[in-house]
Amino acid sequence: MKENTNYKNLELYTYEKLNKEIYLQLDKWNFDIESKEQTFEIIFKVLDIINHYEWSWIKKWEYLKSYLAQLDSNYQKIIIGYSIKIAIDRLETDKVDTEILLSRLSNLETEKNTTVDKDLLGAEEIASRNTKEFIEGFCRVRGWLMKESEVIDNFIDENYNEILKRVNPEKLIESNLDLKDKIKSYLINSIKHDIELDGGFRYLWKQEKPLIEIDSQPFLKILLNKYCETLDVFIARENKTANGQVDFTIAQNNNKVCIEVKNAHHQNIIKSIHTQLPKYMEGEKTNFGLYVVLWFKSNDGFPFPEKYSNIKELEKELDKVKPKNIEVVIINCSKPISPSKIK
Repeated sequence: MKENTNYKNLELYTYEKLNKEIYLQLDKWNFDIESKEQTFEIIFKVLDIINHYEWSWIKKWEYLKSYLAQLDSNYQKIIIGYSIKIAIDRLETDKVDTEILLSRLSNLETEKNTTVDKDLLGAEEIASRNTKEFIEGFCRVRGWLMKESEVIDNFIDENYNEILKRVNPEKLIESNLDLKDKIKSYLINSIKHDIELDGGFRYLWKQEKPLIEIDSQPFLKILLNKYCETLDVFIARENKTANGQVDFTIAQNNNKVCIEVKNAHHQNIIKSIHTQLPKYMEGEKTNFGLYVVLWFKSNDGFPFPEKYSNIKELEKELDKVKPKNIEVVIINCSKPISPSKIK
């Protein structure tokens, strides 16, 4: 099975004339299938480093030297020699840059090193790169003959997490916990601000009465949509699960988080956090939930909930009864006093 996989991979590498010439030469040197594949992989790794990390700045040259120094000296010469040939054939550089590249490739030190400094490939170095440009460069270096769009789609599918780590670490979601933390952070740092300080509270009232939860959901979904699109995650409202309907399910692949929205004056505000939401989470097969509480009470306006005089009192009671895997976010939706009226 492994040999068949190697042959399939080698087909990609031998589409073009230059690749096939190298492949045939390796064949004459009695390289086995695995060694041929490894040789092409290392050659392309060298070219990827050159292409993706602005080799003309020499920022990654030490990494490349330490990487090649792990190899046998004769093997190094083979790798460097073919890297030069492919670089000349593939990379789009002007004459001066090409001369610099060839000079550096030709004079790579071959002394033995015991470590590869992977920190030199930190994600922050290429955080400003456009994902599509990043992958197009990868494809151009490798010289595949598939349609560009097909190569890009395939490469993204197979290497999605690695791409995100390098190009946009903020988007990377590796677990239910990771997704929950990102959504919670957005609720606290963005949505709370929009509602409490940027006039968003107005959309959660109808005349002098707060909207019931189901009528608040469309506005909250609009606010969540912006971030979910950025993260490439799916958001569903009123999703049927566990013989009920959870207010929001946010998901990416197998990672999910459930969000239940409750008005602070709801009669089951305390009970629902340890009965209703856990059932929805079980139905959605996730370990994490967010309990979003909308607070409308004010001194000179809406008087409920009567039991709690301020947000901290309610928050303290919820913290006592909530399961460990559910977190509470309370948003103050009360009508603020205009700054011009503050004495």
